[in-house]
Amino acid sequence: MLGILEKAKQLNTESIIRKNFEMLKASYKVNNILISQETKIPIKELEKIDKEISVAFNIYEKIAEYFGIYTSDLFSEYSLRPIAGIFFRHKEDDNLSIEERRFILKLYEWGLTFREVNPVKETDSLKFFRKYFKNIRSEKDIEEKGNKFRELISFHLLSLQKIENLDTWKIKNFFKDFEKLIYKKLGVKIFHVYPSNKEIKFQSIYFPDLEIIFIKDPRYVGTVFFRLFHELFHVFRKDKIEGFDICFGSEVRHPEDKYANRFAAAVLIPINDLESKVKKINIENCKDIEKLYKEYIGSKETFKNRLKSLGIKRKEISNCINNIKAKGKPISIGNKDKIPPEIKKSIEQLYKNGLITYSRKQELLDF
Repeated sequence: MLGILEKAKQLNTESIIRKNFEMLKASYKVNNILISQETKIPIKELEKIDKEISVAFNIYEKIAEYFGIYTSDLFSEYSLRPIAGIFFRHKEDDNLSIEERRFILKLYEWGLTFREVNPVKETDSLKFFRKYFKNIRSEKDIEEKGNKFRELISFHLLSLQKIENLDTWKIKNFFKDFEKLIYKKLGVKIFHVYPSNKEIKFQSIYFPDLEIIFIKDPRYVGTVFFRLFHELFHVFRKDKIEGFDICFGSEVRHPEDKYANRFAAAVLIPINDLESKVKKINIENCKDIEKLYKEYIGSKETFKNRLKSLGIKRKEISNCINNIKAKGKPISIGNKDKIPPEIKKSIEQLYKNGLITYSRKQELLDF
């Protein structure tokens, strides 16, 4: 396999680096002055790159380190393909760390690879849901649509009480089967990834152009479902998404996130059903609260927020919910620091068909 310098000699390197450097600066909203201040690289060296003049290799290394990419990416005609298309459009990119940006780029490239082998197809069911969710009149409307979706997928038949005693492998298989059904009916692919890097804080992401959702593991069952339904709402309202959507939990960072969170909560814990059951229990009794909580599949945070929607906000009740002992551990459908098998298969297929080089294959396989 050729090294970076050997590869560079065979390419119009200066032109490629200039183009990638321009994309990086535009995407991260920085200029030569700021880069020079933070990296101690002389401005005249950065200006040489702008003019397609070669500089010392350690300059390229410092630039790559600054942007959180591999040095080889600066010499690549394709590995930075998505960076301008994603980050420059995304309004909330300032909230992302360098490590998160780097990881999101990797996810996007994995998604591109998967779709090279398995092209996007908008199914009739997806077209129906997009039409159904197109006009949202109020939050009450979202509640009603969430309730109908809950019934449609038979989610009302599930509860935490029913699944918390299941073996972990059975819960994982349940998720896999559910996500296979989504792929079959909607054409939307869901992947789970488990990065060990603690700098990566976002919990899920939806790429509209690829119709792919990535969910970050490990999470408790209720939280995984919340992420999934949050992103599915964005899938149904694709025309409202600018660039891509990132979910940081219940935190609202995009105008549509408030709606997406409300939809996810409505599917997990329908407000009318909850209200009727609250009237039948002693809401001051922690055992009754725990029993009610386990009739649904939702995180403690979602459960508390739904009770607050009913005007139940007392600290004592919140403490009862916080003290509920969850059985089992957070589940991880993805393997720690491992590429999803179907994406790996797509990469191998592209290499086998001669559509990517060996070095590109190794680059994509690197988690």
